[in-house]
Formats: sequence, structure tokens, C-alpha cells
Amino acid sequence: MTIGIIAVVIIYMVINRKTDEDNEKNSFIGEAAFILYTLVLIGVLTLMGGKSTVGISFNNPILWFVLLLTIVDMTLRYRKINA
Repeated sequence: MTIGIIAVVIIYMVINRKTDEDNEKNSFIGEAAFILYTLVLIGVLTLMGGKSTVGISFNNPILWFVLLLTIVDMTLRYRKINA
């Protein structure tokens, strides 16, 4: 399933290549979709009773720190695109 999602994103980005500004917007949308997909996947697998062997879970503070840094970076890029 993950390989299918990645393939769809790559095909979408290849088909919709137009200008640099459009590429930035597509990249931004793709990154946001990937983050959301990852969080949903972690949540669904946890609800199904799965346990991470490498420590990736909602209780891990490093996950939230990385997510916070990503959101800050995406916010700054979004402001730059719309400016």
C-alpha cells in the first residue's frame, strides 16, 4: 500500500510539472499529504494493536519535535510562496 501511495504521488508530480511556482505548490501539497498519511498510518496501526519495534509512536517526543520543525518550515515556505 505504501509503495502504491508513493507511486501515485510521483506520477502526479511528473504529470503536473509546469513552472517553478507550481512545482513549489505541488511539493508543498505532497509534503503535507505525506505527513498526514504517516500520522494516520501510525494511528491506525496503533489502534489495530500494533507496537513499533523502533519506537515510532505518538508517545515519542522526538516524533513531535520533528513534526513541529516540519510545520514551522512548511509555514515559512507557504508565506514565501504567497508573498
